[in-house]
Amino acid sequence: MPVLFWFGWILGTAAPAPVRTPQIWLEIADRQTPRQARSIADRFQPDRHLGNRTQQVLIVDPGTGTEGQDVRVWLGPFSRRVEAFSRGLSLLEDPVAPVAAFSLRRFDGVAVSLQVPGSSRGQLRLARVQPPYPQLGVALYPQVAGFIHPEARLPRFLSAIVKLGYRDEVWIQGETEVCEQTQCRRWFYAVTPSPHRLAWFPAGHVVPVGNIRSQKTPDGQLERYTAVVRTGQSDAVATGVAMSFLGSRRPLRWVFRRKGFTEGRLSRQEDGTWGVFTGSGTISLGAGPSWLPVESLFRSAGRRQFF
Repeated sequence: MPVLFWFGWILGTAAPAPVRTPQIWLEIADRQTPRQARSIADRFQPDRHLGNRTQQVLIVDPGTGTEGQDVRVWLGPFSRRVEAFSRGLSLLEDPVAPVAAFSLRRFDGVAVSLQVPGSSRGQLRLARVQPPYPQLGVALYPQVAGFIHPEARLPRFLSAIVKLGYRDEVWIQGETEVCEQTQCRRWFYAVTPSPHRLAWFPAGHVVPVGNIRSQKTPDGQLERYTAVVRTGQSDAVATGVAMSFLGSRRPLRWVFRRKGFTEGRLSRQEDGTWGVFTGSGTISLGAGPSWLPVESLFRSAGRRQFF
């Protein structure tokens, strides 16, 4: 499949010779006109035309025939994916020249996945991140929306800046809780799959992997995953969601309220009912879920994984 000759020309210069060592570039803008691309490039490196720098800003036209509306801006090169991604994270919250999104590219334009071992993932963080973050988060609704700002009540879906599908992953960087009178909602601040951008996601719609547990049958086979998350509070009573899911099977979901609840573990009891076990007792949920969605909404074959 021909994919390498899309790198048509760099505005004002000839295409450079292929590099000998693997290099990664940050695509910090796409779908730009030539004028817009030059403005963005000059913002990051006003004297970029002088050259002789370890990092450059390139203006790239893939030559797709879209009448000059698909020019792109690249920053780099980087020798390591961790280095490139960390630089992209810093640009998302840069106070002077922030970018809306970025993606990782090879010099021939092919997208690069973020294959980073677990031992190095702690480096992929915003400057102000504190434990237990960063960590993976999983979308557990059929459609999950990310927003610019967190609110005490769930914003309209149409106002979302990014949308995820069931079991898509995000890279959680922090959390907050927003209150309005007696209503509070918990949110996670996360980086989306490529093109990587920052957005706020409602707790419960996105669940940190630290809240996910696996349940196995007596012979050791994986039976299901479970998750319990505090989602906020209403009238001084904590609200939470408990879920049971596995693969493309539609999840079971229970919504509950309990004063003082912070965290717990979902488990099926001997009488067939479900409960959330906490340090101060058990929250009974009943035998059937409070929400059972249409199964066709939950197909995870095409889910976007972060690593």
